[in-house]
Amino acid sequence: MKNNRYRERREYNNGYIPKIEYWTTQLAAAVESNQLKESIRCHKKVDYFTQRQRETELRASLNPHLSNRS
Repeated sequence: MKNNRYRERREYNNGYIPKIEYWTTQLAAAVESNQLKESIRCHKKVDYFTQRQRETELRASLNPHLSNRS
């Protein structure tokens, strides 16, 4: 069993937008059904993946040759 500390990060070819969309939908459903704990969990996921997307876009703008990789 792999230790989580040493797990490699996945590479998302489409960025984190699909993850942001998924967790935003989950957040809306949790809010709609008045599930506070689940709303907080989903909000944290949206925040996390939004930050990852920002970092990805920033890296791409600073290193344009990296954004052309397939």
